Amino acid sequence: METLVPQVSHHLNDTLSPDEALIRSATRALDELSMLTAFPFSLIAIIRGEYDRGRKLAAATYLKNFISKVDSGRLQYSFANFRGEFRNQLVQTLLQAETEILRVLVDAYRVVLIADFVKENSWPELVPDLSSAIQNSSFISNSLSLPWKTINALTILQATIKPFKYFLNPELARESVPQQLNLIAKEIIVPLQAIFYNATEKVLFHEDGKNVETTRVLLILCKCIYLAVRSYMPSALGPTLHLWCRDFFRLLGSLNLETESSQESFLLRMKIGKRCLLIFCALKLDFLPERVMSLAFDVISHVLETGPGWRIVSPYFLSLLESAIFPALVMNNKDVSEWEEDPEEYIRKNLPSELGECSGWREELFTARKSAINLLGVMAKSKVLFSLSFDVYFYHNLLSQIQGPPLSNSRNANSAISGKRKKGVKHIKGKEGFCFIGDSLVMPFLSKYSIPLDAMTASTGISEYYGVLMAYGGLQDFLKEKNPEYTEKLVQNNVMPLYSSASCSPYLLATANWLLGELASYLPQKMNADIYNVLLKAMVMPDEDDINCYPVRMSAAAAIGELLENDYEPPEWLPLLKILVGGVNEDDENIASLMFHLLMTVVTLGDDKITCHIPMLVSAISDAIPKHVPPSPEPWPQVVEPAFAALAATSRTWVDSVPEEEDPNETAPDWKTGTATVVGALACLLQKVWLSPVQASNREIDISLPPSSCLDAVSSILGTLMKLIIDKSQLFHLRIEELLVIWSQLIAEWDAWEEMEDMAVFAAIEEVIVIVKNFTHASFSHFKGIQHKPFALWKPLLLLIGACYISDPDYVERILEKDVENGCMIWASGMACISSRSFEPSLSSRSEIKLAGLTLMAFLERRMSSSEQDAGIVGKCFAALTESLIYLKEIEDNDGESDIGMDDVTEEEEETDTDEDSNDGDEETEEEFLERYEQATSGNVDVTTIDEGDVEDQTQEIELGNI
Repeated sequence: METLVPQVSHHLNDTLSPDEALIRSATRALDELSMLTAFPFSLIAIIRGEYDRGRKLAAATYLKNFISKVDSGRLQYSFANFRGEFRNQLVQTLLQAETEILRVLVDAYRVVLIADFVKENSWPELVPDLSSAIQNSSFISNSLSLPWKTINALTILQATIKPFKYFLNPELARESVPQQLNLIAKEIIVPLQAIFYNATEKVLFHEDGKNVETTRVLLILCKCIYLAVRSYMPSALGPTLHLWCRDFFRLLGSLNLETESSQESFLLRMKIGKRCLLIFCALKLDFLPERVMSLAFDVISHVLETGPGWRIVSPYFLSLLESAIFPALVMNNKDVSEWEEDPEEYIRKNLPSELGECSGWREELFTARKSAINLLGVMAKSKVLFSLSFDVYFYHNLLSQIQGPPLSNSRNANSAISGKRKKGVKHIKGKEGFCFIGDSLVMPFLSKYSIPLDAMTASTGISEYYGVLMAYGGLQDFLKEKNPEYTEKLVQNNVMPLYSSASCSPYLLATANWLLGELASYLPQKMNADIYNVLLKAMVMPDEDDINCYPVRMSAAAAIGELLENDYEPPEWLPLLKILVGGVNEDDENIASLMFHLLMTVVTLGDDKITCHIPMLVSAISDAIPKHVPPSPEPWPQVVEPAFAALAATSRTWVDSVPEEEDPNETAPDWKTGTATVVGALACLLQKVWLSPVQASNREIDISLPPSSCLDAVSSILGTLMKLIIDKSQLFHLRIEELLVIWSQLIAEWDAWEEMEDMAVFAAIEEVIVIVKNFTHASFSHFKGIQHKPFALWKPLLLLIGACYISDPDYVERILEKDVENGCMIWASGMACISSRSFEPSLSSRSEIKLAGLTLMAFLERRMSSSEQDAGIVGKCFAALTESLIYLKEIEDNDGESDIGMDDVTEEEEETDTDEDSNDGDEETEEEFLERYEQATSGNVDVTTIDEGDVEDQTQEIELGNI
């Protein structure tokens, strides 16, 4: 191992270099060394040795990736008989590592832990060793001379508990507590209670902000307790649970919420308070009754779908509605607290919409309200066959049991039924008919609750009408059977009056917004304008003194989206656009995400009617996106995806609005000005999110590409940018070349291709090629001046022409032959030269080699089908193509990422090949090959039969199609 450490250390240092060629060379060398037994131990030695911070961090990162590859099977490496030694050294390193090294190595530890401790339970010494390390660490032992750090030891404990999660086996109704977790609780967590108590005392009685390490210890211990009780609740914790809770209450009671401070100790105390509350929520376990009720409603819904089931349940519809369904719909104290404490979760559970991914009911949400609404919809849609001379009387008696005053603006249910009875008896006595349960039972029941238009209305009235609005939202299938006028009357009488009240409860307004969105497709067009106006007003509703109106604003935005999706076009788009522009600039990611989604809907549906506002929108979105992008190359938050999607849709709308004048100089001045604004905003945004993080990166650490998320949207934006650039002098000022370099690398490493993303990327490539082709003449002119002496500038100039040649060979050949005779052959000769491994600087990256190979293939195919051939140039190109493909295969084999399925060459086959190669007399010459290849292209000979049996006899196949 000692002999390997200097080599590994040297190569790790090279990976920190700004020289990309040196980085690639060092990476290949490290990959080769990674197959050696001592490799992981050498990385640990570097981490623990006297090396600079950058090298140690690089070693930790490489060790993490190495372990991950070995665990996933991507790297064929075996720990064999020294796995225990490696685990021990890894834990020892974790106990002594600096904070930044610890954060990286914990991920490596977690991979080993899950494999050896959680799944296989083959690490028996872990718990006793960890317990000993914690008890003998620096803070707990009050000795700073000890090598083991308490924070590190507790961080390892937290990582050890975290993988244990309840319901890992869905086939078991109740899982037993894993013995490993029970052992951790008994041997480590329970003894730590006394330490937790002492640390709590120290923090509470010395609140001077100097006990930062003690506060950190408390926070990590709180996290450990939370992870333990959240999963299986080990029985060993039971006897001491009241002691833990006592200290949790003391810590919560000591929090000062009246003042704010930026001190680290204050922020840590706030985090401790949050974690204590999460522990109590985990211990409460109040979700079980909710789930049981949800399942009960779902069972009844399924029963009603069968004939026998309907006959059994239908006599109990009224009592089911009164005593079970409606009580589950009314607003309760839990709704109010969730509205204030976690409005986003409240919206997701109670006011779902199709707009954005932040809301919507999901299968794993077992809510009684969701299931009750579904059951009510099933009941309302079902029909009952009755005799008007008898059954109407039965329903009259049934509904007479529904107590409560009728609405002033709706008919009394009993009077309506009585009138029907008299009419039925008189005119169609004895006849039979069908009646919806929604008509005969549900709607009359809901009509007895009046609208609480005054904010001073008793909370009971508000809660009950909240349930009424929720019930209306579940009657969509029933309302489909009605004409639009029926739904119009329902909304006019029971929903719209809420918006005319100056002091209506925000809880009802939010639910009304959601309801209008749900019913948008069932309402007549004449109502849309009034509904749009009240929703637009609700989108900007300010918070009230003691109520957060965020759900009101978000539900209104979602409802407007539903209205627009159902073909409503506002007379003026600008008021809505101004609200959306303000929303996308919100710091709250949930608000911004929803606004980006709605903005994309508006742009898509508004089309040419909002064209004049597009430059303003593009600038606003481009300014808003960097606020949500982290300053360093790390995964982007979820809000960035809808942001780029909205920007892509907006910029495409502007491209579609290009005037149809043939002369660009006659284009409208307004469009030119707008185009300049759009181009500047898009280029500036891409520079900020792609180039700035790279420039700001610390050179001591390997610089990584920006995240590859949003590739389809970003490619669409880049393609739009290229299409809108009219003045080619802008390419330099807009830093287009640098942007294309980043984008091409993202494409090369993208491994999640889908059809839509393919289209966006390839469309952008076409736009890039259109611009690049215009530089073909300049590149070739420059090359002619230096063609007589191989020069480093050959490579970029010739590859640029090659990229255009692949796309449009006819165009490129015309350009090459325009000023110089045999210009195409001169360029092809240069391509063959730079494709050779002997050329300096040689093609170094896979993308360069693939581009050169594709170019040579395209050239050879055209030469073979042409009567004008130069055997020398063609042969030179073919030899260069073969050499470049072999070089590409070697690089991919070294990286372990080859996409070409090759079998390893055995010694016996190598000897056979050597013997065959030594027989030069049997080989055909280059001229013979080219002559036969010419015959093949003319149809006289099959190209695939170059020498019968050769393909089968080759030990390595160069599959040209795979590049």
